[in-house]
Amino acid sequence: MTAPRIDLVPGPLAAVSGADVVAGGVRRGEDGLSIGGRVAVLVAAFGADAAYALSRATATGAAGEVIEVARPLPPDADVAPAGPDRALLVGLGDGSPRDLRRAGAALARKAAGATLLATDILESLEDALAVRSFVEGMLLGAYRTPRRGRSAAAATSGDARPVGIALVRPRGA
Repeated sequence: MTAPRIDLVPGPLAAVSGADVVAGGVRRGEDGLSIGGRVAVLVAAFGADAAYALSRATATGAAGEVIEVARPLPPDADVAPAGPDRALLVGLGDGSPRDLRRAGAALARKAAGATLLATDILESLEDALAVRSFVEGMLLGAYRTPRRGRSAAAATSGDARPVGIALVRPRGA
């Protein structure tokens, strides 16, 4: 079993080329849910409203809750336009290491089949422990146990996990 490739890349999120899935963090605050980073702008660019998607799904911002917003195919298009096919909005819970691991794992599982998942969630995390917990969760969520009696290549050939993960480096890091 090989782990997905994880790269720390310069931002902004929209500048990450080749990403077929983008993700942003969701937290509950005094004024309701807030979407961190720039994912809401990207969702708007492909004709959807991230806040509306959260309210329609009755999202709570709980750790590991993932809301998917698919990019609609324009009616006159024969092929999908360039850019991400979908956005994932993941609940970060209370921001504790446990909740961030849960969020990272849920995000990796939901991004199954993606060639490249790009996220700027690190920008909304407060310290090194939070970043570590989130990345650990992503690695654990992407892990698949090889099946007994099959070669390593056969065991991972049908594996649906992100091949690459691009973590947008927080400003000033």
